[in-house]
Amino acid sequence: MTKKLIYLVNFALLVVIVFAGGTSVSQEFKDDDWEQNRIIDDSHLTVLGLVSSKNSFEDLEALLGKATLIRPDKTEHDLAACYISSNPGDETVIIFRKNGKQIGGFKLIASQPTLPGRSECKKSNLVTRNIATASGLKLGMSRKSLLSIMGPPTKQKEAALFYLYETKKRMTEKEIESAIKAFGKQKDEDYYFDILTYMKAYFSNSKLVVLDVGKTVSY
Repeated sequence: MTKKLIYLVNFALLVVIVFAGGTSVSQEFKDDDWEQNRIIDDSHLTVLGLVSSKNSFEDLEALLGKATLIRPDKTEHDLAACYISSNPGDETVIIFRKNGKQIGGFKLIASQPTLPGRSECKKSNLVTRNIATASGLKLGMSRKSLLSIMGPPTKQKEAALFYLYETKKRMTEKEIESAIKAFGKQKDEDYYFDILTYMKAYFSNSKLVVLDVGKTVSY
């Protein structure tokens, strides 16, 4: 797997997004860490009814309000919108990464006082420690509970589980036509998208404290 230009597919339109610096999840892990021909189900990529790589940032802002875009980590190139619980005693944070006009993924955090840009996080009463993905993944759950939902990880550490999947998907005829118009491709060329889906789960005192998931589509 090499560094790629990321293409966001929105209906039949291909929009090119070039990331010039920083690191990406594909660079964070080795090529052989990625399991081939598998994909993380959308139920694990869905939170608050928003699906990574399908719902737009407009959908996000309609639900939680417009937040100032930040870079949550100095090593990351992605811009993101940060939301923090407005409920007393609840320090839950959720960060939605921006991929073009779409949601590229999210990071759910139990508490991170040193988070860069934390002061820019928009308060919301919809952000709570009880937030869960559509599949039931949530902060505070045990490693055993997460494994019962996700199955064996592709890679793991003492306090972390990683699910790293890569697969291909053939373009539709409309997407092929869009690629030909946008990039001058020929009809006999390989028209498949490379799809990376990932989940990074971090634990402290045997409880899930950070859940980081995402999906990228490249050509």
